[in-house]
Amino acid sequence: MAKPKKELNHAWQLDFLFNEFEKESDRAAVILAVSLIDEALKSLLNSFLLPSAGSSDEIFDGANAPIGTFSAKITLAQRLGLISTQFCRDIHLLRKIRNAFAHDVYGCNFENGGVKSRILELDKSITRFDCNNLRETQGIKGVTIPEGARGDFLIICAFILSCLHDRIKNITRLKDSDSEQIYYELLVINENAEIIVASTGEIHEKKVDNKIYKQ
Repeated sequence: MAKPKKELNHAWQLDFLFNEFEKESDRAAVILAVSLIDEALKSLLNSFLLPSAGSSDEIFDGANAPIGTFSAKITLAQRLGLISTQFCRDIHLLRKIRNAFAHDVYGCNFENGGVKSRILELDKSITRFDCNNLRETQGIKGVTIPEGARGDFLIICAFILSCLHDRIKNITRLKDSDSEQIYYELLVINENAEIIVASTGEIHEKKVDNKIYKQ
């Protein structure tokens, strides 16, 4: 699969998804498109949370990882205030569409009633970009938008992916907490007006302002 461009706009997202998945089956297109959103959500969380101390990240990776699932990442991102409640709901709808295609090996397609109704919910939710209106006006320059529920699904995925990449670009990482008081070294002033570490006797500071540290 070709590596997507770095510009954060809807056009490249749409162009990338349509071109990459044009020859894929409906099932493959859904699973691959939603996997990109899963990875973008993981990158958003990784960009916000403090980095892992080890080579692997135990909160994302492994059988017992607390946020190893797509569902957990979506919910945590919303609870941390990284995405809105409505955006959280819409990504969960995409997750459910992905699950329908992944688990129903023989009967699932874009004409499936449950799939179509969820895509319609998403189309109504993302009011700024109506899928049919985009087709009629060719609202994304240079991108040919496919007809039908498959095209709608890929349009919605592209917009959500673009929003996530924009959030990643502008995120501010959490800062590590100051040490708790129980970890502070006990400092004392000796007879020479030197500040020393009580546990070791090492000089912590040689010059003392007598006005501040007057014995």
